[in-house]
Amino acid sequence: MLQAKSEQQLASEQAWQESERLWLVHRAGFTAARKIPGESNTTADPDTVKIHLQLEATGDTLYVDDDDVERANPPQFDHSEDLSQLRYVNESSILHTLRQRYASNLIHTHAGGSMIIINPMAPLAIYSEKVMHMFRGCKSEDMPPHIYSLAQSTYRSMLTSRRDHSILLLGRSGSGKTTNFKHILHYLVLTVGSVNKVLTIEKLNSISIVLEAFGNARTIMNSNATRFTQIFSLNYDQAGQIASASIQLLLMERSRVVHRPDGEPTFHIFYWLLAGVEGALRKELYLEHLSNEPNLFTTPLHKHEDKQKATLDFARVCSALSVLGVSNTEVKAIWSVLAAIYHLGIAGSVKADNTNTGRWQFSNPQSAQRAASLLGTTSEELSHCLFGEDNSTPRTSFPTCSPTDRLLDRDLTPLEMLEGMVVGLYGEVFNAIAALINRSISPVVHTVSSLMVVDCPGFQNPASCGHQGGATFQDLCHNYLQERLQLLFHQTNIVAPRDRYAQEHIELKCDELAENEIYSPNPLVSLLDRTSQNVMIRTSQPDLRDVDRWGLLWLLDEEAVYPGACDEGFIERLFMHYRDRDHQLLLRKAPGTNQFVLHHLQGTNPVMYTATGWLKASRENPMARAAVALLHESTKDDISKLFVSIKGPNISSTLGSSVVGMDGTQSLRRASSIRRTFTTGTAGIKRKSVSLQVKFIVDGLIETLRRTKLKFIHCFLPHHNAGLTDLHNSVLKNNSSSLNADDLLINVPLVRSQLRGAQILDAVRLHKQGFPKFLPLSEFRRRFLLLAPPDGRPTSPILDERKAAEDILRGMELDLTSYRVGMSQIFFRSGVLTYLEAQRDEKLTGNVIQLQARCRGYLARLKLNELKVQDMAVRCIQRNVRKFMSVRDWPWWRLLVRVTPLLNVYRIEEQLRLNMEELEQLKVKVEKLEQERTHLKHENDRLEAKLTEMTADLAEEHSTSMLATERLESETSERFRMEKELQDLQLHNKTLQQTTDRVEMELLYMRAADLNGIGSDEDDDGEGDASLYKQRYERAVHELEFTRRRLQQQHEDDLEQLVGLKKQLEKKLADAFEEVEEQRQVVGQWKRKVHKLNADNNDLRLLLEEQNARNVLLEKKQRKFDSESQHLQDELRQEKQMRDRLSREKELALAEKYSVEQSLSSLELELDLKEEKVNTLSQQLEELTFGGKTEAEVAQLKKAKHELEKKVKEQEEELDDFAGQVQLLEQAKLRLEMSLEQQRKENRREMAQRDEELEDVHCNAQKKVKVLEAQLETEHEERTHLLREKHELERRLATMDEEGRTKEALQEEQLQRLRRDLRRNKVLLRDAQTMLERSRGDSPSKAILRQLQNQLEDTDFARTIAVKAKQALEMDLADLQTTLDEVQRAKSEAEEKASLATRERSEIRSQLEENEEELSEVLKKYRAAVQQLSVDQMVLQDQAGMVAELESERSALKEQLAELAIKLESMETVGDPTSSLAQKRLEFRIKELESKLELEQTTRCRMEVQISRMKEAVDKLQNECAIQRTKEQTSQDTARKLQRTVRELRDGMSVAEAREAEITQKKRDLEKRLETAEAEATAAKGDLRLALKRIEDLQSAIQGDMEEGSNSEPDNSDSDHESDYSDESLSTFLTNKGRSSTSSLHLDVTAKATEREKHSNASEVANASANCIPKESFA
Repeated sequence: MLQAKSEQQLASEQAWQESERLWLVHRAGFTAARKIPGESNTTADPDTVKIHLQLEATGDTLYVDDDDVERANPPQFDHSEDLSQLRYVNESSILHTLRQRYASNLIHTHAGGSMIIINPMAPLAIYSEKVMHMFRGCKSEDMPPHIYSLAQSTYRSMLTSRRDHSILLLGRSGSGKTTNFKHILHYLVLTVGSVNKVLTIEKLNSISIVLEAFGNARTIMNSNATRFTQIFSLNYDQAGQIASASIQLLLMERSRVVHRPDGEPTFHIFYWLLAGVEGALRKELYLEHLSNEPNLFTTPLHKHEDKQKATLDFARVCSALSVLGVSNTEVKAIWSVLAAIYHLGIAGSVKADNTNTGRWQFSNPQSAQRAASLLGTTSEELSHCLFGEDNSTPRTSFPTCSPTDRLLDRDLTPLEMLEGMVVGLYGEVFNAIAALINRSISPVVHTVSSLMVVDCPGFQNPASCGHQGGATFQDLCHNYLQERLQLLFHQTNIVAPRDRYAQEHIELKCDELAENEIYSPNPLVSLLDRTSQNVMIRTSQPDLRDVDRWGLLWLLDEEAVYPGACDEGFIERLFMHYRDRDHQLLLRKAPGTNQFVLHHLQGTNPVMYTATGWLKASRENPMARAAVALLHESTKDDISKLFVSIKGPNISSTLGSSVVGMDGTQSLRRASSIRRTFTTGTAGIKRKSVSLQVKFIVDGLIETLRRTKLKFIHCFLPHHNAGLTDLHNSVLKNNSSSLNADDLLINVPLVRSQLRGAQILDAVRLHKQGFPKFLPLSEFRRRFLLLAPPDGRPTSPILDERKAAEDILRGMELDLTSYRVGMSQIFFRSGVLTYLEAQRDEKLTGNVIQLQARCRGYLARLKLNELKVQDMAVRCIQRNVRKFMSVRDWPWWRLLVRVTPLLNVYRIEEQLRLNMEELEQLKVKVEKLEQERTHLKHENDRLEAKLTEMTADLAEEHSTSMLATERLESETSERFRMEKELQDLQLHNKTLQQTTDRVEMELLYMRAADLNGIGSDEDDDGEGDASLYKQRYERAVHELEFTRRRLQQQHEDDLEQLVGLKKQLEKKLADAFEEVEEQRQVVGQWKRKVHKLNADNNDLRLLLEEQNARNVLLEKKQRKFDSESQHLQDELRQEKQMRDRLSREKELALAEKYSVEQSLSSLELELDLKEEKVNTLSQQLEELTFGGKTEAEVAQLKKAKHELEKKVKEQEEELDDFAGQVQLLEQAKLRLEMSLEQQRKENRREMAQRDEELEDVHCNAQKKVKVLEAQLETEHEERTHLLREKHELERRLATMDEEGRTKEALQEEQLQRLRRDLRRNKVLLRDAQTMLERSRGDSPSKAILRQLQNQLEDTDFARTIAVKAKQALEMDLADLQTTLDEVQRAKSEAEEKASLATRERSEIRSQLEENEEELSEVLKKYRAAVQQLSVDQMVLQDQAGMVAELESERSALKEQLAELAIKLESMETVGDPTSSLAQKRLEFRIKELESKLELEQTTRCRMEVQISRMKEAVDKLQNECAIQRTKEQTSQDTARKLQRTVRELRDGMSVAEAREAEITQKKRDLEKRLETAEAEATAAKGDLRLALKRIEDLQSAIQGDMEEGSNSEPDNSDSDHESDYSDESLSTFLTNKGRSSTSSLHLDVTAKATEREKHSNASEVANASANCIPKESFA
């Protein structure tokens, strides 16, 4: 909370504010400056104001824009531990704080709820074990920023909330994520501890060494870069200790084994293995003589120091594997596979010398033989697996590939097949390493919560280190993961708090974040993995108006599917989808070939990618799966056992076989969304798509992290080459005073870009201005009700939680600006909840101290009573010892001591025998129950595993069928839409065709009329005008040519005009875009200004609220001080009054003292006088006593007196003994009462617990019975629903059969019609041949040509009818396929119900086991109660014996009393007064003993009553056991009913399978029919081809006859001209008709069209014959 400031602090702050210090922001960073007051410069633009500044470093003055300056914070904030505590939160202030802290070796800084860690580039002494113990058990507010503090706070939050937590590390490559990942795990393991040492520091170090060897490599950005993503999960039990752990490895970059970027080596383990393996193992791996032959995958080390270091590292790996419990055989199997990879790199591939065969083989057969021997196979089998039997084309080992995969595999070269084999081998080795690690640290235990730490490869940008080759596909995958994690940070720390404020109606007075999506990672993530709602089809730019855009990964997968696709086509399609201006800020072209640039991290980190080879990289190499099969079928048992045991889900990816180590632990079952992502939906279908598998893996990872409470760590690079800096050569410069030193210390532009990309500024502002801490209202009331005053606390029935929380806050007198009360939660500013927790702890501490004081007082009193009892017991023991010393030599006592132990021997032996028999029986029962339990447990595990496998398969099939159904529905709708459009087009085409036919017929009629007119004129006028028709024809040809040229010229003019108009519009559009861009820049500039002003205003508002809160605090303190001073003045006044009163009382006391002294002196005188009188009286008494008696009598009296005194002493001793015995009896009685009361309480508590347990069991049984009844009802309903669906399917199948029969009838009719048409065509053809022979010497007739044309159209119609029939059969086949899919879906649902019934059966079995365990516990408690009852009976017997002894002592005391009474009577005769007093005392003691004896008798009666009650309780327990047995019998009956239901469901499933077989048979019949129809269609097509050939022969014959006629009759010019014209018109007409017939596709009106054509053919033949008559007469 806020603290009052001193005068010195206020003065320094006032001086700082008056100085007006600012930061001048420029491209190279920022510079400290001071504003010169009273001077400003206004430019021509009224909106732009210049500020006059003086630089502090150089003293220069200059005018700058107000947008280029930012407020500076006072010097006390330079080393602020939390960036949200800065007074002015801006970019320059944050950078300045980070730089100052980094200069002081303070690399950790809080940023709101996150943490920033800058790579120190040198080892710091802040990670020791001593430092870890300093942070252990601390609270968050008590710890400075450190990686250990974040781990401790996360662990503490997990324990308090019992919720899974996650720590996520973000940053670029080389920023230190993996190092901090190790620090977190070391702290959690060392400070918390583990159960049974399941995870120790040694194991953790071994895991790091092994994973670094197999998964790390040197890159251009990092000397030890992690090339995989790992999730390390720590599972905790109830006590907060680590019960188990597990690791998941994702996105392994396996392709690095065969494809390495320029200048980068492969994984470390290859170099370490080649340099470190020695002795017999090196000989077994065939590595004793490493040749200088080139290796395709590995380059050996050359430097001596590198080899020495590799040897040491290999020894570390071997020792680490031994620590993890990996056996020597397993280690040898791993080394064998790695050595085989090395030998395969030497073997290579080459084409055989015999070029005719084209067969491929190994270039080095000896190395291939070594690799095959290490893998447990032969070189022939290895060659056969890689290159296949085919001489030219490699083959895969999986014959059941899809057609697409087989088509794509044809493009693989032998080298690529070899690379795929190597990638698959190394992937299996990496999976084996992960499985062995999980085997060592993952025992099967029950855990409560988990803490997951996620480490992934950093952001990759090779251009930042000077590499100009471009990033690869693997870099894109890692960058995509970083973008998704950054989006998760954005949604968690920025979007989610704002949504929470809006949901709770909390008004946040701060500026909203920029609404443009470019400030969020979402646009770029959408560009990469966006999924369209439509069916995946290849689209072009015009189609994008109707089809949604696909992401880059989906486009890559789509391009990789199609054969013949290339990388250039992928780039072209990518920019076709995203070339608009909205995406230019995210994606742009690069100057190189197949290169493009993506602006990552909100545009702060542009990365250039080279897409060469991406299509092949995005598809799985089939040899990777062949490598898995090769290892499983190895002849070496060590290799086959190792890799078969680690076989997991069949998920492939070039970047890793992904989810390894997912089985076995509860935390991984809680995080099972990754597995579901791989086996369901589109991921199950796209298993062989690497690009989409990356997306699905990241989706599963994000979903897993969303379910936990996240903590983010941002790791920053101080320089670009920080990841490559050698630690022993790095030196931190502690001098940060000068500017040059600051510039050398940290690269400010680099840190600024990382700060902007990580959105730290927005998150810190929201954390400062908002209310980051929140609690539910009920939780707040429960925790902080203690702080409210007693009169302000709400009463017990809480009706309104909001009002109760407001009352509590009002009583605590918190500042109103420090909290907000929402609808269901209460929100606090940063630090307020910590303050309240501290107050609560202080209050609880006081209450606990008071409770401890009371408890200590009570314990002290108990101790005192115990000491008193011990003292009394010691005294009693002493008396008993004295009595024992007096009677130990008595013979009867010795006899009693010897005989008493012998009396209980027989009874004890009999009891022991019975107990042993009962124990043996119980042991037999326990062994039997244990065997049954073990058997049932194994059976349950087997059934659960089988059920899990079946459930996974069922879910996969169900998701696949659902996805196929959705795609089928979308394709069906698309087909319906296209058919509708086709119908419209066909109708339109039909109308146009009819119009064309009509026009052509009119044209023919007109031409015929013209010919007839010309013939009549020539008859009238003679043969002189025979050339008139030729002139008209030539004129028409000239007009047609002129018209064609004119139209062409007009078309060219219109095209030029349109081109010019297009250029003008493009220019206007470009100008408009430029204006819009300028306006957008202006708007962006104004938005930045508004954003900056709002941020400053918010900072000032928060400062004002802080000042107001501080003023309120001071006013409260002032009021408190005034009240305390007033109280002190009142106390001083009272003190003065008390002093006056005491002075008066002192005077009165002195007066009284004087009077008392006077009275005392008078009393002393009187006392002296009385003493004198006593002396005289005593002398007189002596004289009277010795005056009348003799000396003998006096001596006798003295002797009697002495004897009486002796007797009195003896009686007093006896009475003391009796009193001690009575006290012992009282103590024994008290102990018995206390033990009985304790036993009574324990019995009551046990009975209450037993009643509660029985009630819980009864309630659980009732609930389970209800649930089972509900499930049975639902199963009955589902069964009825399935029966209905079955009947519906049968009905649909019947209708489909009927439709099939009708369609078959229609097809038969159509075939008959086609046969009739074919016969008619043959008749017409013969008729045409006869007519042709008849008119061989004349010109060809138009009717014959028209008839041939009609025959051609008839054949076209026949062909279209056959195509229609084929399409109808295909539609029927598709409908049958959908019906079959529905039946399969019904079958899968029935199987799912069967699995559900099996699961319920297992649950009932588990319930029966629980009931049996509860029954055994009740029996144990019953036996314990019986034993306790027997013990109580023994105690009662002992007490009865003690009572009998007390009665005998009472009788003895009565006899002694009688004797004493006699003596007293004799003494009374003497008249001694002392004897009468002793007699009275004895009588009093006797009465006390009698009362105690009566009390013992009443206690005995009460204990007997308690024993009877306990017997009744035992009977009640027996009755309850009988009830439990009856309930167990009823549950067994229910299980039998469920088994019966399962059998019924299986019967229904068998019926469905039979129905499916029937449908399959029908499908086969329809396929046979389809084949017959296709055969008939092919026959019709053959007939059609024959007819067309005959028509062509007829046309050629006609043309030959025409040429012969023209040669034989040169004078007949008119007929030649007519024939030429008719021939030309005929060819034109035939071409037009051919186009119309080929363009028409609709077949619904074929019969009518055929009839109409028949009528038209008949009419045209008649007209042709009519026209032929005048021509024959004319000839």
